[in-house]
Amino acid sequence: MSQPTKNDSSAALRMLCDACRDGPFKCENFRQAIDKWGGNGSGDGATTEGGADVKHEYAYTTTWGAISNSAVKAGCHWCKLLISTRDSLPDASFPRGGVNEAVNIRVYIRISAPLDWTDVKNWLEIYINDIKAAVYYIYADHEGAASKEIGLGAHCRESPSYADYDEAEKSLDNCSRNHPICPSSADTTLPTRLIDCSNPQSPRLFETHRKMQGRYVTLSYVWGGDQKQKTTKANLPSYVHDGLPKELPKTIADAIVATNKLGLRWLWVDALCIIQDSEEDKLRELADMAHIYQDSYVTLSVLSSFRADHGFLPDDGEQPVLPFICADGTAGSMKLRYFIQRPGRGRSYRYQTVTMYNPLQSRAWCFQETTLSPRRLVFQPPRVIYACRGYNQDITRPEEGGERGPPLEMPYGVLFPDRRKGIRPGDEKALADLWKGLIRTYSSCKLSMQSDKLVAFASIAEVYQTVKKDEYLAGLWKSELLDGLLWAPAMHGGERPKNYRAPTWSWTSIDADDGVIMHRTHINEMPSTEYEASIVSCVVVPRSDIHPLGEVKEATLVLNAKMHPLMKDGRKCKFIEEKPTVSKKLFETVTIGGGWVPPKGSCLGDDGRLIQFDSKEGTEQERDMEFYVVALRAGKKWGTQPQPGFMLGLLLLKVDEMLRRVARLHTVHYPEWLDKVSPSIVTVV
Repeated sequence: MSQPTKNDSSAALRMLCDACRDGPFKCENFRQAIDKWGGNGSGDGATTEGGADVKHEYAYTTTWGAISNSAVKAGCHWCKLLISTRDSLPDASFPRGGVNEAVNIRVYIRISAPLDWTDVKNWLEIYINDIKAAVYYIYADHEGAASKEIGLGAHCRESPSYADYDEAEKSLDNCSRNHPICPSSADTTLPTRLIDCSNPQSPRLFETHRKMQGRYVTLSYVWGGDQKQKTTKANLPSYVHDGLPKELPKTIADAIVATNKLGLRWLWVDALCIIQDSEEDKLRELADMAHIYQDSYVTLSVLSSFRADHGFLPDDGEQPVLPFICADGTAGSMKLRYFIQRPGRGRSYRYQTVTMYNPLQSRAWCFQETTLSPRRLVFQPPRVIYACRGYNQDITRPEEGGERGPPLEMPYGVLFPDRRKGIRPGDEKALADLWKGLIRTYSSCKLSMQSDKLVAFASIAEVYQTVKKDEYLAGLWKSELLDGLLWAPAMHGGERPKNYRAPTWSWTSIDADDGVIMHRTHINEMPSTEYEASIVSCVVVPRSDIHPLGEVKEATLVLNAKMHPLMKDGRKCKFIEEKPTVSKKLFETVTIGGGWVPPKGSCLGDDGRLIQFDSKEGTEQERDMEFYVVALRAGKKWGTQPQPGFMLGLLLLKVDEMLRRVARLHTVHYPEWLDKVSPSIVTVV
């Protein structure tokens, strides 16, 4: 084995900025962080020497501004690693602060007893503000100073990426050939712009002008804020002719690598394939979103990345290199291979980022991408799932805990006509149930832009409309409008945007954390119905004819229904809040009950039912307000049972001479006023 030289040490230390050379990589500091030979085997950074606990770690405090400055200006490898590590953490538990915010960094290095100096498992742990942020296997990249202590890492060099592309290709091919409800892999018209991934080191944007045929990949991921690299009118020519920037967000860079390894050339990514500062281009491409995802060969769904900088192939590609300070003070170099957390560590293991968070599932835009894609590769390191319209299958490598059993059949094919059999009899109920389930899931997803509520759901509505052959009305369907109006927040009321987004009678008018629930007609409801309102008209005006199922300019609903002032004497009033019961448990806080009670003398009677408002509108305590009850469906019995009956309806609030929905009503009795009131024209906005 060759002996370390002074030149080797100098070259290794040049990877660092001055602050890091004098801080964590100064000899005594670096050696302080090393837990040699595993100590007591606890892996917590403590060993026992002479009866006293000795903490093996090095900690220091700096600022994110100083780290960023060193990463950019000095090219410091350690500072770059800290930034990428920070960007892999969820904002919920680790919000990114300003440049002057102090940050505490702790480093712990575990060096195990060598069974074979070429293949010892040693690792480095990074803690940021006491959060265990990342773990890396460390090994020397060549024989030299560092290899004496940490070996050459044969296990790291020979270990393949967790993503098994061969198995993925087999699943894709089998799906297109043998799954009846899944589309074939025939060439299709390519989208307006795509990323050419034929050379992953030099990707470029390519304009097809929709005159080319082929197969392409789509990416479904969480932006996590504004994108550093995105296509604009100014940089479009450069992206096409000179290629994309070298410093792409990690998730996009990983998607380019994955596309290439799947043997495919074209990749569609929204940030780069839509001109982000062109409203005309945005509108045109958003209107075509259903086709973009439906016609793609496969979608890469990045389930566990919190932002575009995070990535999803941590053990693939170039590995970071850092100095390793040896016991004699010389500096060698070590490579770092990201250690992917495997499930099953238990609560005591603090680093549970991968297994506990699925940020993609909470992003509204990704919901339609997931629903419409014919085939998906779902990345949640170390797992990879293959999912299509007919089946779900784990294609994770067995050594990573994968269970490659037979595929599980999925029930979602009803939304997409069978390519061989067409729509089957009885699909209408399945379609209705599927629609309600889609709304239940989508309405609980999060949006960065409140105005996107209808836009991000439009592609699903477009596909559903081709099957149902019905008129779409701001989130509801004309043929089922009366039932559709009876939606309600799943748990607690949401927020209604200040700027107009949708009519109050539509579920798209609120943002509820727990989503909304669509009305499902009870088996005892219809046989006992003695009164039902009717729809006179419903007019929805879109903001753009190019994207008619997207943003709404205005909408009006006209009913022929029985309506009564909330208070029997017709006076204005305000509701009384009944506080919920809050139970604080070990890992969560549970809220039970709570709602609003009308004052004495209301036409709703006193059946003990609390009212759950859609939003804060109607709950103000500063003034009395003018409320009305409109009955949509009612009966004096419940099925064949001689019970007090029921009423389903809406609570309306009069604002500026216009009626606005503020809550759904469900009483367990037949209101006495219902037989005394004649139907009238009721207009709701």
